[in-house]
Amino acid sequence: LSLDLGRLITRGAAVSAARARLRQVDLQILWREWQTAAAAEAEDVTLVGLRERDAVLVAERDAVLERLRRDRAAAVAGLQTRTTADADLVELQTLQQKLADDARQRASRLAALDALLGLPPGTPLRLAGLPRFDPDAVRGAAAALDDLGAIRPDLMALRAGYQSEEQKLRKAVLSQFPSVGVDISRARDTSDVNTIGFGITLSLPILNGSRGAIAVQRATRRALYDDYTLRLRQSRAKVERLLADIELLRRQWVVLNAALPALREAARVTDAALRQGDVTLPQAQAQRR
Repeated sequence: LSLDLGRLITRGAAVSAARARLRQVDLQILWREWQTAAAAEAEDVTLVGLRERDAVLVAERDAVLERLRRDRAAAVAGLQTRTTADADLVELQTLQQKLADDARQRASRLAALDALLGLPPGTPLRLAGLPRFDPDAVRGAAAALDDLGAIRPDLMALRAGYQSEEQKLRKAVLSQFPSVGVDISRARDTSDVNTIGFGITLSLPILNGSRGAIAVQRATRRALYDDYTLRLRQSRAKVERLLADIELLRRQWVVLNAALPALREAARVTDAALRQGDVTLPQAQAQRR
C-alpha cells in the first residue's frame, strides 16, 4: 500500500482546471447552438425575401404578357412595327429567367435549411414573416457592448479556457516542491515468517523543478489571453458596425416609407388615366415601376 502525498498538494489545482475545461466545452456547445439558430434565421429571411420578390416579378411578368399580346395584335394590324413586340418578348424572357433563378436559389436554401435543422430533405416548412424592427433591442445591444465578454458564449468559453490554463500553471508551480511518498508492505514466506515494512520516499526536483512544464503553461496561458483580447476587440467592432448598418437602414426605411403615399397616389392617377385612354399601357407600366 502506497500513498503519494505530493498529489494532495496539486489536487485542488487539477480539479479546478478540469472544472474550467468542462465549462469551456459547455460554452462552446452553446455557441454552436447560437450559430445554428442564427444561420437558420438568416436562411428563413432569405427565403421570405425570395418569396416576396417573386410576387413582384410575377405581377410584372403578367403585365409584360398583356403588353406583348397587345403589341403583337397592333403589329398584325399594321399599327406599329414588330420590333416593339420583340422588345416585349426579350423583357419577358428576362423576367422568366429571374423567376427561374429564384426557384433554384429557393430550392437550394430550403435544402440547406433542412440540413441545418437535421430534417429529411423536402420536409415541408411553414416559414414566418420577416422579423420586425425592435428599437428597444437595438438600444439594449448598444448598452451591452461593455459587457460583451460576459454575454457571448464564445468569449466566455475563451475565458474559461484561460482559467483552466491558469490552474494548470498553478499545478505546475506546486509540482516544484518536494514530493513525499509513504508505503507499507507486508510479506510472508513458506516458513511462515511474516514481515511488515514501512518506507518513506522523498523526491527532490533539484535538476528539473518543473521549469519546462511551467514555461509551457505560461506560454499557453499567454496565447489564450491574446486570443481572447483579439476576439473581444473583433466582436465589439463587428457589433458596432452592425449597429451602424441598422441605423442607416432605419433611416432609409423612414425615407422610403414617407414616400409611399405619394407613390401610391401617382399609381392611382396613372391607372385612372389608363382607363380613360390618356396614357398608353407601356406608359402606365413604366410609371408603376
